[in-house]
This record gives sequence, C-alpha cells and structure tokens, in this order.
Amino acid sequence: MHTKNKKNLFLVLIFVLVILFGLLCTGSLYRQIFSISNISNNSHIDNNNNLFVENKKDFFSVIVLPDTQKYSAKYPEIFLAQTNWINENKEELNILFVAHVGDLVDASTDKNQWDNAKEAMNVLTENNIPFGIALGNHDFKSVTKRTTLFNDYFSESDFGIVEEQKYFSPGNGYAIINAGDKNITFVFASFCPDENTLNNLSDLLKGNDSEKIFVTHGYLGKDANRYVHVCKSTEYIWDDFVKKQVNMNLVLSGHVHFEAILFSQNDFDQEVIQVLSDYQTTNDSKSGYMKILTFYPFQNILEMKTFSPYRNEYFDSNIDGNFAFEIN
Repeated sequence: MHTKNKKNLFLVLIFVLVILFGLLCTGSLYRQIFSISNISNNSHIDNNNNLFVENKKDFFSVIVLPDTQKYSAKYPEIFLAQTNWINENKEELNILFVAHVGDLVDASTDKNQWDNAKEAMNVLTENNIPFGIALGNHDFKSVTKRTTLFNDYFSESDFGIVEEQKYFSPGNGYAIINAGDKNITFVFASFCPDENTLNNLSDLLKGNDSEKIFVTHGYLGKDANRYVHVCKSTEYIWDDFVKKQVNMNLVLSGHVHFEAILFSQNDFDQEVIQVLSDYQTTNDSKSGYMKILTFYPFQNILEMKTFSPYRNEYFDSNIDGNFAFEIN
C-alpha cells in the first residue's frame, strides 16, 4: 500500500474513533434493541411473537397517546377509536394508565375541537381508566402567557382514581398508581417547562423513591437529540430535572413528527430510556397510531409496540414496531 493511501486510511480511522467517542460521551448511541421474537432464551413467546405469561399480575400496560390534534380538528372518529380500543382491551392488557403527551387540539380557541377531545377522553373517565395529560403548544393560545381552555373541559376528577395526584397548573403535576407490589409516579410537564415549573416538580417529588415516568410534550428530536422546534434546546430539562431524579427511568414525548429513542445515564448511574412518538402526519394525518408499553417486571423486559386501532395494524419502522428492551 502506498504511503499516501496508508495516511488516508489512518485519518479515516481516527475520524471514526472520534465520532464514536463523542457519541459515547453524549449517551446518544442506541442500546441494543431486541425483536420480540429474538429475545434470548425467553420461554414466554407465543406464536404471535407476544410475551406470554399465565398470571396478569406478572405484567401491566401503559398506553401513550401522541399528538391527537388532527383527530380533534378533522377526524374525531380516530380519537374515539383509540380510547374505545383502550377500554375494550383494558382487562386483556392489564392497562393501568394512559399518558397523553400533549396537543389535544390543533387550534387552542376552537371549542368544537375541545368538545371532540373531551368526548374521546371521556371514554376513559367513564370506564375508570386513569390518565394524565402534558399540555402541548397547540393547547395554549399563547405559549408565553400559558392561556388555555383546558380547565374549562378537564379537572382532576376526570383523570380517574389513583393512589395520589396533584397538579399545580394545567399539564403540570403528578399521578401515582399502584402496579402490583410497587407504585409508579407519572410526572407531567407542559410544553417548554420553565425553571419555576421544574423546581415545583422537584419539590413535589422530594422523598419519592418510586419508579417514575416523565411525560412532556417537546423533548426529543427526530435525530434522538434534545432539541425541538419552538423550545429549541431541551438539554436544560435533562440537566436540571430528569437526570437528578432517582428512578426516573422513562421519558415520553411528542411534538416532533417522527420517532426516536435515546438512552442516557442519570446522576444515580441508572439508565433512562427517552422516547419520541408523534404520528400526526403519517398516512395523511389519519393513522391513529399510539404506543403500547407492556412491562414484565419478573423478566426485566419492556415491550414496546405501536398500534393503530383505527387501521387495525402495527406500525413498522427501524425504531419502534415490535421491539422489547431488557431493562433493570
């Protein structure tokens, strides 16, 4: 090999090593994700590639509703299909909670859209399925002034019966549910939470060592980075809040029309799975996809599926689709 070629190869190798080192330092490398059918030595796989357990106490599910704004505005039947499906499958999947990542409506002052959103979410209320909502930018008339019609349509009593809940402003607070032998705290923050909001949430969580799931609207970008339109950098949410919370192992967000997953280590050397889900422009805004998270505590597995009750199909992509994570 010529000396010049050797030098070029050496420079390429150095460049690759630098990139890999940078990714490792920022925590943006994807951890290995397993197909449901390829989880090693797992005897709980049925013919449909679902994890199989005989006792429903051995698993529970959480449903994530991403950005329903287009459904409230134009296709309310899709929103209703989602919540009706949740009710119809709450026993089979042992659904304990529904987390809406925000943007209930497309136009914050359109009362017809709020009526449609209320009708859909009321299916959960009437059937005792607890839920919480992190308000998005489209839910506010003004993001800076935080004016919204949300309180005209929803109150804490609509959110269902939980172990404990407290909201200090629309889309900001927490709800604690019981999941067998442990409690899980769902923490909600509205779009682009300011320092005061994050401080209030931190104060509410003092002394709370339960497992936590953080739900906010804008957090993760399509490249699995903490940067989104309007909010711009969301690193402050990670630095000032998420990574400082013990046992906050999962972050759910929407806002960006894509999907992505990021794995990072918090201040307690715990892995935090950060998930972006937003399908509002998929299939001409008529997809109806939502995320089904099923937890198998005894096998340390989180199963993640993206499914549309309206289309009766699973979403297939390189990131979501049918996958499971081995978790601690």
